[in-house]
Order: sequence, then structure tokens, then C-alpha cells
Amino acid sequence: MEEADGAAPREGQAIRAQITGVEQFEGRPLLKVETTSGATVSKTELIEVSDSGVICYARSSGKEAPAKLDTPETIVSAPLKVGATWETDAVVADVGLHQHFTVEAEENVYVPAGKFRAFRCESRESTLVSVAVTRWFTPGVGVVKEVITTRGPGGTLLQRRTLELQKQPELLPTPTPT
Repeated sequence: MEEADGAAPREGQAIRAQITGVEQFEGRPLLKVETTSGATVSKTELIEVSDSGVICYARSSGKEAPAKLDTPETIVSAPLKVGATWETDAVVADVGLHQHFTVEAEENVYVPAGKFRAFRCESRESTLVSVAVTRWFTPGVGVVKEVITTRGPGGTLLQRRTLELQKQPELLPTPTPT
């Protein structure tokens, strides 16, 4: 996915998230997802896609080795259906949040990679700032679009980031336990 709206780390620099391989972590094979801006890795996540959903077990900033999350973060819970809910702890826009997600709808979404039938999952949380996350998730593809909006105490827009799938991903074979 690449950033389509909002401030990139450097003006005009796209943000790209891609699966770069499979890594063993605590005895389980996890997909390694690297987020880059230009040639610089800004985030690495180790995730699992299973019958429970998409779960992140470890994360790092920059080129550090991913560190285990105290509580694995549920990015998308399964099975997906309109009305389904889940809770997770996450860091969004540099703010630690306890998020409550709801699958609001199943709808068509258009991104540079094409048209997808996706589940729209939303979370709106407020602490000192208000953070709204909307993800469109297509089974078999992943998150095809994500919008994160951060507002200050008075409702002033602080940041809006939109990530959109730019091209169909090259799928890796499903990791098999060793």
C-alpha cells in the first residue's frame, strides 16, 4: 500500500507496506511486513493470518529487530461479517490506544489496484486526541485501504493519512509449521 493523502515523511515520498518474507518467531512462521519510505524501513511487523484473523506478534521501528508485543495486536478479526466487533491495544499516530473495531459494512472500494469487495472496519477512540481508523479488508488480499484521522482536543485536524493498495500483491505460499 502507498500513501495517497496526508504528509509523507518527505514531501512526495510514497509509503509502501509489503510482505518481504517469512520469519520464525518464537517457534512459529510469521509473515514479515516492512513499511518503507523511499529506501528507508520505518516499521517492521511480524504477522500471522489464521482462522482467528490477522494478528501482529512483533513490531519495530526503523531497522531494529522486531520486539514481541506484550499483547498481540488484532489487525482484523475473523470471521468477518457486518456487525462483528473486536478490541485491541495499538499505537496509532504515536498514541497508545485501546481500540474497539466494528465491521460497519461490506461494500465496493476503489483504489489504484482496482475495485474490491471489502469489509469496512471502523474504530473511533478519544483520549487527549481523537483517532479514527477506517480499514477496508478484502479476504485473500488484505487491507486494501486505510484512513487514519487524528484530531486535537478542540477537534482541529492534526493529521490524515490514507494508504491505498497500488497493485495486486504477489502472494507468498502459506507458511507451514516446522
